[in-house]
Amino acid sequence: MPETSLDLHQLEPILSQYAPLGRTALLPILHEVQTLFGYIPPNAIQKVSHRLGVSVEEVDEIVNFYPLFYRQPAGKTVIHVCNNPVCANAGAEAVMKRLSQSLEARRAAGEQPGTLTIEYSPCLGLCEHAPAMIVQGAPVARADSVSYEDLVSGKLRHPRSIVRNEIAILTANCGKNRVNWLALYRASQGYRGLEQALQMSPSQVIETIKASGLLGRGGAAFPTGKKWETAAQAPGEPRYILCNADEAEPGSFKDRVLLEDEPHLILEGMLIAGYAVGARKGYIYIRGEYLFQYQVMLRAVEEARQAGFLGEHVMGTSFSFDIEVRRGAGTYVAGEETAQIESIEGKSAYPRPRPPFPTAQGLFGKPTVVNNVETLANVP
Repeated sequence: MPETSLDLHQLEPILSQYAPLGRTALLPILHEVQTLFGYIPPNAIQKVSHRLGVSVEEVDEIVNFYPLFYRQPAGKTVIHVCNNPVCANAGAEAVMKRLSQSLEARRAAGEQPGTLTIEYSPCLGLCEHAPAMIVQGAPVARADSVSYEDLVSGKLRHPRSIVRNEIAILTANCGKNRVNWLALYRASQGYRGLEQALQMSPSQVIETIKASGLLGRGGAAFPTGKKWETAAQAPGEPRYILCNADEAEPGSFKDRVLLEDEPHLILEGMLIAGYAVGARKGYIYIRGEYLFQYQVMLRAVEEARQAGFLGEHVMGTSFSFDIEVRRGAGTYVAGEETAQIESIEGKSAYPRPRPPFPTAQGLFGKPTVVNNVETLANVP
């Protein structure tokens, strides 16, 4: 689409919604702009820059930094073929070759070029469905058996997580070909952990987590209770809870299963963490390739808010806590906690020097607990 033909007035509702948040709204705005136009045109960058009070050069840097943002028009259909070791061994290269040949054949037959964009992508977290891809953000399983026509038709069935544990505790409600929405979650004792926590003092909750021996499940295995205690004792308010859902390590998909099947388990863990450390706000940062999981968490947050588990006076108590879901834009380094904090603040996801640690100076310079999806899911 030529830039001169773009209707920038369409940006106004987006800017009006997000501009009051300032620079921290930069990634959400850029996602909206790209959804609207198919890419991020220079004149849109100028408009965003003006409304947020961020220089054009800084907005340009953000667009260039994150791989899922396009500077030039992409096709109406964008296909990302996973080429991580699992998918590569399952035939990803053959899939890419077949799709590229089909695309070239159609262009040679006179079809309009630019209607389809095909590119490789790092691990998509769909390892049990290898070779996998995403089409317009929608996951596709066993891509070697899917035709070109199926891909561009948008009629493919969404693959669901596969859980085959003989003993399933954390994933007991996963792998059942459905999302465990609020009604189902409550029927299986959901939010009982939060109810019990709210009958305790925050320090008692922290001692319970310390006694449990729960360690961080993002890789560092730092004692969760100790991290909460450090943030609770740190000077400064407000405090924040950050759920790290930027699962980009090749071959990893454990967090994806929890995000798409047990969203309320994660929310409940965040609520308990918030109560324990004295936080009123939480963020879930989901990797950009996890569009379906992002949409699941958005709905789950709204369900919890409508039911009184989020917002003011949670479950009729004096505790108030709300959650904002953020979507990354495709950079592996955003999985590092300080880089993720930078990204939420509307910057390039470069890690910060430590110390100070996030428990002392994290989001917006305030005490912040950063926990992995699996860690928080264990809390209830």
